[in-house]
Amino acid sequence: MASEIYQYFLAPVIGFLFGSLPIAWIVVRLTTGKDVRMEGSGSVSTRNTVRTAGWGWAVLTGALDITKGCLLY
Repeated sequence: MASEIYQYFLAPVIGFLFGSLPIAWIVVRLTTGKDVRMEGSGSVSTRNTVRTAGWGWAVLTGALDITKGCLLY
């Protein structure tokens, strides 16, 4: 019963919440003070993080994006 509640209710809700975190925006805002949506292509993406904050922070952004996709497994 408890595993069904997790599988059909909690996991999708937690996955949605983790997926909605804008990691690129958070990383760029904390490191440069800029809004990644106002720079480069205007998207909140790892590629735009390269343009705005540099390769090192973009690698961190990509790693965190991949990690949030793997958290529920």
